Amino acid sequence: MIEMEDARARLREKYDRQIRIDWWDQDKLLKAKVLVVGAGALGNEALKLLALMGVGRIHIVDFDTIEISNLTRMVLFNENDIGRRKAEVAADRTRQLNPDAEVTYTHGNLEYDLGWGQYKEADVVLGGIDSIDARLSLNRICQMVRVPWINGGMGVTEGEVSYFDPDQGACFQCTMTDSMWEQRNQRFSCGWLRSLFPEQKVPTTATIASVVAALMVNQAFLILHDDKKGLSPSERLFVTLKPYSLNVASIPRNPECYAHDHMDQVTQLEKGPEEITVCEILRLAGAPKDSYLELMFDIAIKLSCPVCTTEESLLVPTKSLDVTILPCKKCGSERKLFSTGFIEGDSELAQRRLSELSVPEKHIVAANNQGNRKYFLLR
Repeated sequence: MIEMEDARARLREKYDRQIRIDWWDQDKLLKAKVLVVGAGALGNEALKLLALMGVGRIHIVDFDTIEISNLTRMVLFNENDIGRRKAEVAADRTRQLNPDAEVTYTHGNLEYDLGWGQYKEADVVLGGIDSIDARLSLNRICQMVRVPWINGGMGVTEGEVSYFDPDQGACFQCTMTDSMWEQRNQRFSCGWLRSLFPEQKVPTTATIASVVAALMVNQAFLILHDDKKGLSPSERLFVTLKPYSLNVASIPRNPECYAHDHMDQVTQLEKGPEEITVCEILRLAGAPKDSYLELMFDIAIKLSCPVCTTEESLLVPTKSLDVTILPCKKCGSERKLFSTGFIEGDSELAQRRLSELSVPEKHIVAANNQGNRKYFLLR
């Protein structure tokens, strides 16, 4: 009991300057979980602030490794880290800033390597990513699991912060223009394999990253405090540093946008993806054999050569592959890719464990019986 009182006194002393703010509730931050998607320039600055200000649980997801060009904009990295995983190093340095915080990470893709249950557990998600497709994926996930998220973007001396609440208003996909769709589609072939389209390097500086990330974290803290004096849902804040300006604009909801689906009740399972098959989940849902399981992302089933008829089994996320896998290893002809996000109950794949279908831990899947879905959260 004395040790617990000492720990509380230490925390009160540590966060004294924040606790003195009349509307501030440090306990809410200590109990909060914030998911940071992207450990680049925005992610580094956001993580620094989340740690310093006492957020209790932080999860980081990023698929990339550290390059020397990152070091001028990413405060958590140094030259000894070049070649290491961004998410891992960012988690280590965030723990150093706040040893009291529970900091975890995923080195991988936000859509298919991080189980959607991780998003559902979060109180708010920060998106510090620079790909339109990644933003669309993050938007879809947050809409589905009904978690608010904050999108950040930046250029040379300008930046923006948008706040999206799945329960009201527009979503990120509502902001998509024809040119944005075209830019996104350049990244993929017609079969959703990654193209070899060269990645665009955006000129920017640490100063605009710091400003945008600070605004993102400030908005997150207002959400955690249920304070309505920041951005309202479906509002976007624009900031420029040359010349100085700060403006807020509303984002209209697109009535034709199809990204506003939500999950209904989600049933927690006691088994993880290595312990349960597709058939078992469909049986738990009371679904007949002609129903199917939605994985929530597409997997590449196989490659088939129309010339020499050879086939190659894959069972990996489709977006993890690029067009260089298409030439046949035997005859050189272009092979056909077979992908799906739906596993039929009477198929051979229905006997597979979900881990064999690249489903991660804490993922959410849906048993679909003639359009009626039952959602299940894996352990």
